Amino acid sequence: MTHDNTGQGLVIMLLVLYFIPTIVASVRHHRNKLAITVLDVFLGWTLIGWGGALVWACTNDVDPDARRFRLPWWPKDE
Repeated sequence: MTHDNTGQGLVIMLLVLYFIPTIVASVRHHRNKLAITVLDVFLGWTLIGWGGALVWACTNDVDPDARRFRLPWWPKDE
């Protein structure tokens, strides 16, 4: 007896795709990541809402003092 997990994988893939603007805003430490997340959750189902959230997440309004993800072997800025 085998289980077909294609449906579950598709749902997970669509959820990740749906929340790409939120993920981009979080990774970039965007100052308005909460507002971008709200826009993505409530209007992301429309192409305009999702695209607007993605464009907003890609703007250069990021927190320069936020800790950035750094690999352990990456040289530190001094």
